[in-house]
Amino acid sequence: MTKKIRLSLSAMLFACFSVQVTAQIPFGACATAGPTQSGRSFLLNQRIGPVNGNCLVIDANNVTIDLNGFGIRGTGAGTGIRVQPGRTGVVIKNGTITNFDRGIFGQQASVRVTNVSVNSTGTNTIDNGIELGFGSQVINSRVTGGGSGILVAGNALIASNVVRRSGNGIVCGGSSTAPVGGCFVRDNQTEGADTDGILVFGAGGVIRGNTVVGSGDEGIAILGFGNLVQGNSVQQSGSIGLFANIGSNVRDNVVIASGDEGMIIECPSLVESNAVNDSGVTAPGTPNLRLNGAGCLRPNNLAP
Repeated sequence: MTKKIRLSLSAMLFACFSVQVTAQIPFGACATAGPTQSGRSFLLNQRIGPVNGNCLVIDANNVTIDLNGFGIRGTGAGTGIRVQPGRTGVVIKNGTITNFDRGIFGQQASVRVTNVSVNSTGTNTIDNGIELGFGSQVINSRVTGGGSGILVAGNALIASNVVRRSGNGIVCGGSSTAPVGGCFVRDNQTEGADTDGILVFGAGGVIRGNTVVGSGDEGIAILGFGNLVQGNSVQQSGSIGLFANIGSNVRDNVVIASGDEGMIIECPSLVESNAVNDSGVTAPGTPNLRLNGAGCLRPNNLAP
C-alpha cells in the first residue's frame, strides 16, 4: 500500500511539473509582462492592431512570447515589442510586426528572436527593425526597412536572416567608439541597403556564408580586429565590396562589380583564395584587391 501511494504521489508531482513547464498563457491584446510574470510563456491567439504607441512591454526574465503566426500592427509610432533594460532569457518567435517606429527593441537586454518578420509599410521607415543587447540572437527572421535592419551588441549570433531595403542591413558589435567583440554573423542575406550591407565593429568574430547584394556604400565592412571573414558573396556595392581590418583571416570570398575597390584589407592579415572581379564600376581603374601596409599573406587569390 505504501509503495502504491508513493508511486501515485510521484506521478502527480510529475504531472504538475509538466503542466508548469509546457503551459502557455493565451493573450490577444497589448500588455506588459512585469516581474511577477518571470518564467512564463505567452501565446498570441489573434491579430493585434492598429496600435498607437508601444504594444508589448516585457519587464521580466525568462519570458517567451509566441506570436503563433499572428501579427501586431502599429500606426507608425512606438515599439511593437519592447524589452526593458537588464532583462535576460527573453524569447520572441513566430509572427509579424508591422509599421512601428521600432519593431523589437531591447538595446540593453538579452533576447532571442526566431522566425519573426518586421516590416515597414511605407508610411514610416522604422528606426531600427530589431535592436538588441549583449548576448542576443536573431535567427531565421526577416526585416524590411529600418535605420538598421538588425542591430545587436557583441557576443551575438545573427544567422539565416533576410534584410531588405534598410539603412544598414546588419550591424553588430557596439560602435566605432565602444566596440564589443564576439559577433557571429552567418548565412544571412541583405539586399538594397542604403549604406552598408553588413557592418561589424567588434573583434574576434566570424562573418561567414553571407550574401550581400546592392548596398549603397560598402558591402561588408569589418572594422574590428582579428575576425574570420569566410565564404561570403558580395555583389554590386556602391563603394568598396569588402573591407577588413588588421589581423583578419579573409578567405574564400567572392566580390563582384563593386563601385570602387573590390576588396581592401589592412595588414597584417591572411588573405587567401578570394575571387574579386569587375571592380571600379563607378571609379574606373581602381584595383580589385588592395592591401594596406605590410605583412599580409595572400596565397591563391583571383583578383586580376
